Amino acid sequence: MKTKPFRTFAYAALLGCLILNSACSDDEDAADKEDDSTKIYTLAQEINNGDNTATAYLQGFTDLTTGTNINVASNGFEIQSTNAARLFSVNDGFIYNMDYGSADISKLSVGTNTNFSIEDEAAAEYAIGTAFPRWKAVSSTTALMHNVSTETITDQDGNYVEEVATARIMSVNLEDLSFGSIQEFTIPKSTTDTENDFYTFRIDAPIVSGNKVYYGMQRYQYDADGNRIGGNHLNIQTMVLDYPSLENPVLIESTIDGVVGATNGYRTPTMHLSENGDVYQLTGAGPLVHKVEGKDTHFLKLSNGDYDNSYSFNLNEALSRNIASTGWFYAGDGIGYVTYYDVDEYNSTSGDYENIYWGVARVDLINKTAIELNVPTGLYLLEYQNVVIEDGKVYMVLAPIGGSGNVYIFDTTSESADGFEIGASVTTGASSFYIGVY
Repeated sequence: MKTKPFRTFAYAALLGCLILNSACSDDEDAADKEDDSTKIYTLAQEINNGDNTATAYLQGFTDLTTGTNINVASNGFEIQSTNAARLFSVNDGFIYNMDYGSADISKLSVGTNTNFSIEDEAAAEYAIGTAFPRWKAVSSTTALMHNVSTETITDQDGNYVEEVATARIMSVNLEDLSFGSIQEFTIPKSTTDTENDFYTFRIDAPIVSGNKVYYGMQRYQYDADGNRIGGNHLNIQTMVLDYPSLENPVLIESTIDGVVGATNGYRTPTMHLSENGDVYQLTGAGPLVHKVEGKDTHFLKLSNGDYDNSYSFNLNEALSRNIASTGWFYAGDGIGYVTYYDVDEYNSTSGDYENIYWGVARVDLINKTAIELNVPTGLYLLEYQNVVIEDGKVYMVLAPIGGSGNVYIFDTTSESADGFEIGASVTTGASSFYIGVY
């Protein structure tokens, strides 16, 4: 086991091909004595401890089509988690975890049942400047870690002038978890931002296309009395940087009427790369997390470093209901799967996140259609992070908090609301929920 120190502002250029957000893992754990070709699927489950902390577990399986009463939190391998575990898998045989609350990162080899082992780890808090950064893989070899800090600027009499946001972004080599390029800069403001006193509160969900990296953004506002208020987005923005240098930040803004909200998501990714190099982006236009009221959720398209304002897909209209979302997964050939929640139910329960109705919809980005899938009710998918996509199938584990559910295997070619197979059965406990399949 190795620990990587912080290499101060070392500008290493790390370039790789962009990856699909979901992967399953080939077992390389000698303890299982399994053939190298054995496919291992990992389920991840988290328990909300009720004191702003969470506990997370992993468990590996060779088959998700069968099995009964799987409960990863009771029988799995515990991983480091303070407030949350931020997980992804890009290389067969490994899962990467960042402990949200310490900024410790680890690389785990995957095995069946609880046969996971830590192959590498590193402490990133001092490098990134916080114990609460976010990170995401942008290729099979590189992840980007990022954080935003803000400073209130006052005049000589102490009167509020503006809020200035500073981004720090660094690359992480997924081979050995060493730190590479780090950039720190003041996040630009658009004319709309300046005139309405908006500032960037958070960036997340980076994705690379060509020599550019796109970052989703969430903004807040200060009122005339210097009080911070959220949700008053007047437009949609994305930050674009040169890649891999992470230099030359610019803001791009959609000019499509009625498209308002955030673009950073939460745990679920908001941007994916299509086969022709375009980036499809889902807007955050709901009251949960993004604090946006009365706006529809849209898919937008970005190309060559800017918005393609000829494309817009209104998801609320396609589903004929008042929904919002914090992210989606791309299955290829223009087909995606969106996790969404019912805005009316959110408002009727005073924002009790465990009582929000969550669902899953299949979307066709080319034909601009959406199908509400017949999955269980009572789901909590705000913190859902990953699905497995292989052979025209999408694997998700879906179960209500404190209830029973299943692994759902969606057929990406099916336009039916029942276009899935039901696989292994799973259970959860109180304040416990599944956060992904890897």
